[in-house]
Amino acid sequence: MAAFGYLLFFAAIVFLSLEVFRAGKSIASASWPVTSATLDHWDMEYLDGGDAVNFSMREIKYSYVVDGRNYVSNVLGYGFPSWIGAEMVDGALGKVFRNAPNLTVHYKQSHPAHAVLITGFRRYHAFKIVIWAMLSLLGTAVATGG
Repeated sequence: MAAFGYLLFFAAIVFLSLEVFRAGKSIASASWPVTSATLDHWDMEYLDGGDAVNFSMREIKYSYVVDGRNYVSNVLGYGFPSWIGAEMVDGALGKVFRNAPNLTVHYKQSHPAHAVLITGFRRYHAFKIVIWAMLSLLGTAVATGG
């Protein structure tokens, strides 16, 4: 049983670290320059979530121009899952698509091909960080018999 606890602990720490990294990138991307973009394609499926509004983002593609050069991206935001409850994005998705097909994109000045639509620390970052932290604590408890 201790081996399982250690495995759970180390796996949770890896995923926790990855999520903290993604959240940091998302926070940093909020300060990137912005430019206009055009929504070229999107495919979203609404899922039956009972009282909640849930959806699955199958595909998104948008194009934008920086310094006269054309770019295409398919990134919503760092750490953004493929399925999510609408309440987890703090209304960000509605703001992003409010004027669709015209969008505002944040791009990395040193690498304009890196762009996102949703920036900052969101509830889904907090949710995943808490889950991975709890699983790491569970792993520790199982490993130590506590």
